Amino acid sequence: MLVNRFYYGDQTPTGRMLRDVARRLVEGGHVVRVLTAGGQGYNGDHVEGDGPPEVHIKRVGGGRALPRLFEWTRFWLWTMFEIPLLEWDRCVILTDPPFMIAAAVLCRRLRRGAAKAFWWTMDLYPEAMIAKGMIAADGPVARMLFALNRWGMRNTAGVIVLGPAQRRLLKRYGDFEHADTRCIVVPPWDHRPLPRVTREKNRLLAEFGWQRKKVALYAGNLGEAHSFRGLLDAATILARRGEQEWLFVFVVRGSERGALEHAARDMANVVVLDYQPPEMTADLLNAATVHVVTMKSGWGGIVVPSKLAAIAATGIPVLFIGPPDSDTAVEIDERGLGACVDTEAEAERIVVVLEQLAARPRNLGMVMPTDGPARIAAFITA
Repeated sequence: MLVNRFYYGDQTPTGRMLRDVARRLVEGGHVVRVLTAGGQGYNGDHVEGDGPPEVHIKRVGGGRALPRLFEWTRFWLWTMFEIPLLEWDRCVILTDPPFMIAAAVLCRRLRRGAAKAFWWTMDLYPEAMIAKGMIAADGPVARMLFALNRWGMRNTAGVIVLGPAQRRLLKRYGDFEHADTRCIVVPPWDHRPLPRVTREKNRLLAEFGWQRKKVALYAGNLGEAHSFRGLLDAATILARRGEQEWLFVFVVRGSERGALEHAARDMANVVVLDYQPPEMTADLLNAATVHVVTMKSGWGGIVVPSKLAAIAATGIPVLFIGPPDSDTAVEIDERGLGACVDTEAEAERIVVVLEQLAARPRNLGMVMPTDGPARIAAFITA
């Protein structure tokens, strides 16, 4: 049984990865059940289709999207009821909504015997709440939530994390001292077909008349963990120099989009767009001269952006603006995917690195691991 608020849907990375794991399990002869939210994709988009027909999907909700806190609460309460009552021998619990690890306690208490629960971490809570400044790291709320995670972790058979930095954060839990045997590191992957699209045939570039522009592209979620100020400062420097070749394009949704639109309202070399249709994904990703990924200080390991796998498939270099010890920075450095600068880097430095990356030829040898579904399937069925 796989439990996450999202399943399937081209705009939802966790839903896509969960679908890939479900497919791998079905190929291995397993019966797969999915508990997920009903009909709503990432940021409220309607989801069409359910993926492999061999997967039995049970959804809650549907219809009009509610504020995130209400969606979290509804799904959390429903799954707390469903998980202990349904038939399964392995349960994989993701972290949307947060603190779903509490379900592992119910699994252990009510379904003794061969049943095992696994925790697949995406964003970490309460660490994200502390990084946002919502709660104090040493306050009573944080202590209570850390205790909830420790309580749940005692009842899991194993943990799947997205990177070494995330794994180091989890080792703070006293009951995770045997992490080397109970935990595997599986970076995000992207199995969508993403063919190379030349600039001459790129529909997005043609639609907006950007064929002759150098495009610094930020595509994806722009939330609390992500920054845009460094890019806007770089755009300001180039505008003051009278350099019109560069265009800074944000194709985003998320909590920070409004702030971005306000900050960039008078900037001619900055464009903010909504998510593009799934059939335009290859054109969008191939439209970049340089891809950009950002992360605020203090968020390393708490979030691990999933977009790096799709970027690598294009061979286009990526600029990461964020903590140098984060999993994203380590992947980029180790695999030669681009360059990294610190979150607090001066705008002049960002401009220099963008120009250096723009001068690089495409490297179609850039690859990210694609064996994630097989590794997770083997881990949870061992």
